[in-house]
Amino acid sequence: MEQVDIDTLLKAGLWVSVSPIMSGEEWAWTCSVYKKNNKTEGWVTKSRKIFKTPGKCYEWALKRLLKHV
Repeated sequence: MEQVDIDTLLKAGLWVSVSPIMSGEEWAWTCSVYKKNNKTEGWVTKSRKIFKTPGKCYEWALKRLLKHV
């Protein structure tokens, strides 16, 4: 991700997190899209989904983010 992408997401109050997790006996990837709560200054999970590859996580997140940015 380029700095301009990071700045755009933060300015819009959005963030994406992709992390490996153990699902059963296989590794999977969990993807969360967060939105900043202006009242509490905290971050709230807006969407979350599990995929078999990190690339699929980012594809899914991009579709979600394009609706907000």
